[in-house]
Amino acid sequence: MIALVLVWLLLAFSGGEAFAAEGWEPTPAQKQMLDMEIPETLEALGVMVRSSGIPCRESSYRRLGLNPDDGNLYYVLFCSESGTYLIRVRRDATGSWGAMDCKALKTMTGLNCATMEKF
Repeated sequence: MIALVLVWLLLAFSGGEAFAAEGWEPTPAQKQMLDMEIPETLEALGVMVRSSGIPCRESSYRRLGLNPDDGNLYYVLFCSESGTYLIRVRRDATGSWGAMDCKALKTMTGLNCATMEKF
């Protein structure tokens, strides 16, 4: 499990340069997320985290954008009762997603969700 998470992190954050969507067009599922208004996006991100069994009263989010290395769409969601989560909306037909606790991310990689720059 830890090896899979580390591979995910390496793929997600290789390069370290500022985020830019050059060369990638969002998939229909990613475009749907990008086109949502702020309240809809906040609710959708909260549903993603809660569906993982984590209590989340979403308070705010940051859109990091499309990662130029993998074409995935990234957000940081701040939950008032359970912490902060990095959410990846994958570049696939359904927009499958994954969420990771930012404390675990920092422990494993040194990356800090609160200070991450946008793509």
